[in-house]
Order: sequence, then structure tokens, then C-alpha cells
Amino acid sequence: MSSADAEANKPRCLSLAFPEVNAGGFNVQAASFGGCRGFGIGCNWLTLPEDLHLESGMIHTYGGGRADYDSYTQHVFFSQSFASPPKVCIWIQEFEWYGGDFLSMKCFAVDVNCHSFHLKIDSWAGRRFKNARVQYLAYPAEEDGKRVKSGRNTVVRSQKELTHRYPFYGQPFQNTPSTFIAISEMDFNGNRNLRLRCSANAPNNRELEWSYGTWDNSDMDHAEVQWIAIE
Repeated sequence: MSSADAEANKPRCLSLAFPEVNAGGFNVQAASFGGCRGFGIGCNWLTLPEDLHLESGMIHTYGGGRADYDSYTQHVFFSQSFASPPKVCIWIQEFEWYGGDFLSMKCFAVDVNCHSFHLKIDSWAGRRFKNARVQYLAYPAEEDGKRVKSGRNTVVRSQKELTHRYPFYGQPFQNTPSTFIAISEMDFNGNRNLRLRCSANAPNNRELEWSYGTWDNSDMDHAEVQWIAIE
């Protein structure tokens, strides 16, 4: 999910799904539910090279046997072990939030080793979420700064959209890479519209250009986005 726009003083329940993927393309299904009035949802997509060890998957809290969560953890095992602890990127695909003045949620990886990691979805300040669904991508640490580069960037308070451009870390790509960006953390006042969007692209093999922020009457404490560039 790269953008979210939902009405104030209502449940915050937005979802992205990909019900059909084949060699010729895919479908994207975007929805609001549970009494949420969603004005818009946006997403990024990324195709992955076959000659690089990459592990990806989707984790959700549904069926966990709890009414709601302030923290959720799942132990994720890789289908094939890495030579060393990999880099793990995580972002949000769906969230279901009903209570409290603030929607506060983040997803991240801890205890990463060659064989597995723990994926966490947390809230804070006594706030709780009903359910969530997130996606992850793990790639070899040896390729970090070479064929793959990634990072998480934070925007604070009600910062309007700004465009940034800066050099990639590590060695330059040989060719212009494909880029991806998505929301990984949100802290928004429920009494104002939830409005956040982000975008990223590589204008050349040396630089990343990205933007993120809020607009109109949204009240944000902070948000964080996950970006990936891969050749």
C-alpha cells in the first residue's frame, strides 16, 4: 500500500489483494470494509529477478484467536537458508482498526538469522488493532548496496508532500533499477482524515527520487515508508 485516504471519525479498514497472478499479468483488488469510507488506495508492484535468492511472503493476524492486538509476532522460516542473515523489508497491505483516537501501527523484523526471523506488527500508547496483513521480502546481505538497496524513511507531524533526490548508497547499479515503495508505519489522529501517500523512482542508475507526506486536513504524528531498488 503506497497511499491511503479514509474519512475521519469512522473505522479505518483498507485492503489490497491480488486475487489472480499469471505470466501475462495480474489483478489488483482494493477495498474498504467494516464501516470505513475509503476515498482512495494506491499500491506499487515489483517483479523479482530469478537469478537472485529472494524470499517473500504474506503474514496476517486472522484466525489468531484474539479479539484485537497491541502486538502480534510470527516466526517465519525461509524455504532456503541464506549464507548469512539477510536484509528483510516489510510493509502493510491491509489494516482493520476500530477503536481509539489514533491509528498507530508498525511492522518490522527482529531476530533475523540465516534460517528465519520474527515478523512483528505492533501498536503503542495503549492502542489496539483488530487485524492486519503485511508482506515481506528478504534478500542476501552480500547483495546489499550492490544489486539490491533498501531503506526506511520517516516523515513527522503534518508534513506535506516533499520530493527528495539523493544518491544510492553502495556502488552504483550497472543499469537503472526497478523501484518499490510502500507504507510500513502510521500514527494518525482518527478525528481527521487519514491521508498519506508515497512514491519512488530511479531516474538513473545512481539516484533515487522519492516523495511522501500528507495533504489537506490530515493530522499525522509520524509515518514510515519502506523502499526497495533492485536490478
